[in-house]
This record gives sequence, structure tokens and C-alpha cells, in this order.
Amino acid sequence: MTKKGSTKRALLLSALSLLMCVSMLVGSTFAWFTDSVTSAGNIIQSGTLDVDMVDADGNSMAGQVIEFVTADNRPQDQILWEPGCTYKTEPVYIVNNGNLALKYKMGINGIDGDAKLLEAIEWTVTIGTEEYKLSTLEGKLYPDGSTLGASKTDAIVLSGHMKEEAGNEYQGLTVEGISIAVYATQLTSESDSFDNQYDKMATIDDIDELTAALAADYDLITLGADITLSNTLTIPSGKTIAIDLAGYAIQQTKECTASYSMISNSGNLTILDSVGTGRITLNDTGANSGSSWGAYTIRNDGTLVVENGTIENIAPNSSGNTNNAVFSYAGSTTIKGGTFNVPYSRSVRQWQGTLTIEGGTFDGQVWVQAMADVTTTIRGGSFKPATHGNDGSSVFVTNNAHDVALTVTGGTFATRLGMTVAEKCVTGGTFGSINDNIVADGYCIADNGNSTWKVVSGMSPAAVQAALDNAADGAVIELTAGVHYGTLVMNPNAKNVTIKGAPGAIVGCINLNASEGTTLTGITFDAAGAQPAYDAHKGGTLRSYANIIGASKGANNGAHNIVIDGCTFTGKFENAGAAIAFTDRSRTTSMTANVTVKNCVFDTENANYDIYGYYTGATGMTFTVENNTFASACRGCAIYLGRLKTSEGIVVKGNTFETKASLDTAVYIQGDTGYAPTLDEAGNTFGG
Repeated sequence: MTKKGSTKRALLLSALSLLMCVSMLVGSTFAWFTDSVTSAGNIIQSGTLDVDMVDADGNSMAGQVIEFVTADNRPQDQILWEPGCTYKTEPVYIVNNGNLALKYKMGINGIDGDAKLLEAIEWTVTIGTEEYKLSTLEGKLYPDGSTLGASKTDAIVLSGHMKEEAGNEYQGLTVEGISIAVYATQLTSESDSFDNQYDKMATIDDIDELTAALAADYDLITLGADITLSNTLTIPSGKTIAIDLAGYAIQQTKECTASYSMISNSGNLTILDSVGTGRITLNDTGANSGSSWGAYTIRNDGTLVVENGTIENIAPNSSGNTNNAVFSYAGSTTIKGGTFNVPYSRSVRQWQGTLTIEGGTFDGQVWVQAMADVTTTIRGGSFKPATHGNDGSSVFVTNNAHDVALTVTGGTFATRLGMTVAEKCVTGGTFGSINDNIVADGYCIADNGNSTWKVVSGMSPAAVQAALDNAADGAVIELTAGVHYGTLVMNPNAKNVTIKGAPGAIVGCINLNASEGTTLTGITFDAAGAQPAYDAHKGGTLRSYANIIGASKGANNGAHNIVIDGCTFTGKFENAGAAIAFTDRSRTTSMTANVTVKNCVFDTENANYDIYGYYTGATGMTFTVENNTFASACRGCAIYLGRLKTSEGIVVKGNTFETKASLDTAVYIQGDTGYAPTLDEAGNTFGG
């Protein structure tokens, strides 16, 4: 069945709606004048925004019928539309009759009747030899005589094609009062008497508008469409401008030569993206992708601020080069946010001048090349290494015999901070790996527990050991949470020294070094860091590996008046050992005396004992083990005190032995020849 629709005078494009648009083409409430303008209280003659549509002879088509052309020259009222047909209009022209630059769009409006019929018709526009969908057509016209562009379009032909899939529901429909509407609004071109900012909220839709806006010295340019560059976009010295990507792209695909810049800034340039999906992209198709000098999405020789947006440098043929999203050659570059995507190379490269990074995501190494004196500050951001970057580091600093004022106070680094000359410059940040020789004095490296480390305020292992070496009597030394301190050795000449561990402060071993009055509290000991415990017999016999050792090999004195309170012993011994070991055989002056272990947790692997004492003790000695939890699956008992040279009381009470069934299997007490120590063992509980 043939599907046709009567038109009467339908689809006769009757009235030209010349809508002098007083609103922007983008959703905005900013109002534009058309016939007059009030400026600072003075009435001045207005510019005219005047657009018209004319025929081939220059006659205005306002209110006139624009006829469709048919192959058989049928009268207009005999044109019937059916699926698959296409009708074209006579050619018309859009002309700027005013003295203001304008940009325009076209549309089809149905005034009366069955507007549903318009749904079945696809409209296209041909201007010269170029065809556009009517919905996407945009153009610009300048006043007659302008050197910036034409005041009149080429011939415009409107085509309507009725969709083949149009069904019976479109039969018999009529639409009358069809009009072609031309919408015009101000184009960013002119300046007024006071400044050139009066239409600064207008969006920029192509390179010509962008160039004109830059020439007009706007303080803000907002994109209204993707813009493709053919050459370098230059921001000259003295120019101050902000570009809002507004979700659109500034882009270029080019076979780049060495040192090519897509955007070259010598002025004051700010990049922002109010929408969140905007980007600036250089696609370098060169075989060498810029060679050893690289090609740059943005080169900065002035002042550059990046608020947000994506800046990327794509090189599909890259096999390793120095292409950059931002090349900070000189001047000042500040990055507050955004994404910098050059995963095969360096996302940001600093040659000289000042670079400040406060945030952002950097997929590709940040390279402080320092070919002259530089100042570099990193306060935040997320950094990843590059496929072809230096030494796998997330940020790499080349000193090159120049002064590098580097400060790192924050940021997340997937790998490490690489430096050709180590500087103690890091006071914050999280790293995949880090060397303590670049951590500033007064700061240390803490373990996050997830294979990353952070730099925090506190005492480093070296600083703690120095504090112990120089400790005065009664000194209190605090360890920092998450920091692994390795092995620490007490100063035997300092009395009543306290080492306090914050939660998560980790120590491999503390050698009490025959000290007196030492208190260890709140420390987590890692069994993997245990060290050998010797006695003085025959030059020092190895008795065990331990986290806490009473004295050094061959020393004549044992430790005295020791308190171990609220510590945790965890991990696996690489060599079978004990958490605490006092071995005093053949010490000639004084053996270990008066030790208290309380409120501790023992939960290690590969342990022979939790507490081990051998040939220790002295007249008047006490050894107190109270209110602890013993959870280690020791090969022997939890507490072994053998060959004690004392008959004084040994206190083991209020403890929980989770892996031992009775006191006999949990505790072993033995006196040396002639000694019979007593045991107070009240209030213990047993599991296993």
C-alpha cells in the first residue's frame, strides 16, 4: 500500500522567522542587547545585530515562500511526501546586514497542524559543497568590509528526506505555517568603550573565534565546542587569559618535529574545566615522536596555572622519548589539579624556573631536569612512573650541577622519588618505596601495612639510636607509629631511660646492654628482627635469638631493674629463638637482676620459648611475669628460667597460657647448684 500525505499548502516554507536572538546559543541567563545599550549611565548609539535571508538576487525572503524544487516542475500544492522521497529548496543566502559580528543557527518550526509529521523528515543543509545536519549547523558572519571574515554565506540549500521506515501513522497529516528560523547572537569580536569584556560569557566554538577572543584580550574564554588546531596556539608575553574547557577539547594531530609545542605560553595562562570532561590533547604521529627533545602539549615560558582538566600527549609510534603534557621550560608553573596523561614518557618536565604541584593525577613520570637552578615543591597529587622514564621512579630529579630547591610535603607515589644527588627534602607523602637518606631531619618512614610507606613527623631509626647514645639519666624517647626501627642498643651509662612506642611502632631487637632502670613500653617487636643472645662463657656462647637481649656478647655485667610493659611480640623467628633472653653465664661482676614483664602479648612462630633465662640471677633478685598472654606455640615451655643463681622468689601469676595445658608445661624453674628458687604462681589460666 502506498503511503502518502496531503499537504494543502503543507511544508511550504512560508515565513522566515528572523529571531534576533537575545540569549546565548548555550544555556545561559546572560541577556544580550540588540537595539540599544546603556553604558555607565550614558546612552550611546547601539550597534546593530541584523541578520537576513535573501535569494540569489539579494531580495529578502522574510515573509516569503521558499519553494521546493521538483524534477517535473509541479506546483507546490501538488507536492505529496512519502517514505523515501527527498525535496530540496531553492538556494538562499544568509547575510549580515548589521555592524556587529554574529554567529547563527538554523531551525525548522511547524506552526499549525500535525507537527508529528516533522518527526518523519530528516533535514540537511548544503552550503557550497559541504553538507550538514540542520541540527548541527553553526556559522558566523562579520560586518561587510571586515577583514576577519565574510558577511554573506555561500548558497544554502535545505533538503528534506522522509524516512523510509515512516509508517502508516504519518499518512494524511498536514503541517502549515512551516518556517525556516535563523537564530543569531553576538560573536566575540568587538570591544566597547570601557573594556573588551562585555560579552566575555559567550562561548568559543572554533579556532577563528578562539583567535579573535585572544586578540580581544578577554580574561576568560569558555569553549562551546571541540576546537582542532592546525598550528601552535600562542599566548604572548603580557597576555593574561583563563581558558575554561567546559567539557570540550582543544586537540591536534600532527607529525611533530623536535621541540614542537601545541600551546606555547609566554603570558599568564590558566587552564580550568568547569564540567569535568574537558581535555587538551596532542596526538604526535611522528615516527620518533619528537626525538630526544620531545614535543609538548603545553610549553610554559611564562606563568601557567592548571586548575583541572585533562592534558595529554599521545604518541602511538613511541619507543621512548621526552614528549610531555606540560614542559615547564621557564617561568612559573602551578598545578592544582587535573589529569596529566603521558604513560610512555614524562607527564610533566621542569627545565628551570619554579614548579609547584598541589594536586592532580600524573600518569607518566614527573621529571625535574634542572638544566638551570630550579625550585620545585610537591604538596599533593598522585604519581606513576613512565614506561621510558628514569629508573622506574614516579618523580625523578636530575641535579646537573645546578641548585635544586626541592620540597616534598605530600602526595602519593606509586614507586619512589629518584634523585641523582640525595637531598633531605621529604617531610610527607606516601611511597611505593623510599630511602631514608632523602627524608628531612625530624621525620621518619612509617609502614602503612599495605606495601606502601609514608613519611611522618617523628624520630628516624638513626635519630633514636643517636638519642640513646647521648641519653641523660631519666630520658624518655618516643617511637613513631608504623616506623620499623631495626636494632637499638641502650647506653649502659644512662640510667632509668624509657622507650615508649606508639601503636604500631616496630622494633626488631633492643639490646639492653647491661643498662640499669630501663623501661620498654608499648613497643611491637617483630620476631624476624631477632638478634643473637650470647653469654660470657668462653668468649660468649650463642644461647638464643631474641627480640630483647640482656647484654652484649662477652660483657661482664647483666641488666638490672628492667621493666617490659604492654609490649607485643609477633612474627616468625628466622632462627628458633625467644622473645626475651637473659643469658649471664660467667659474667664476672653482676648478673641480670630484678626484671618485670607485664601486660604483654606473646604470639610468635618458630619460638623455643617466650622468655628465656640461663645462668641468671643474683642474691636479692626478683623476676616477675604478670598479667601477660602467651599464645605462641613454643617448642618448649613458655617461660624457661634455668640454672638460676638465686633462692629468692620468682613470680608468675595472672597470666593466660593459651597453648599450654598446665603450669608444668608452661613454666620451668631451676636453681643452680646450691640454689632453690621459690615460685608464686597464683591466678594463671591455661588452654591448649
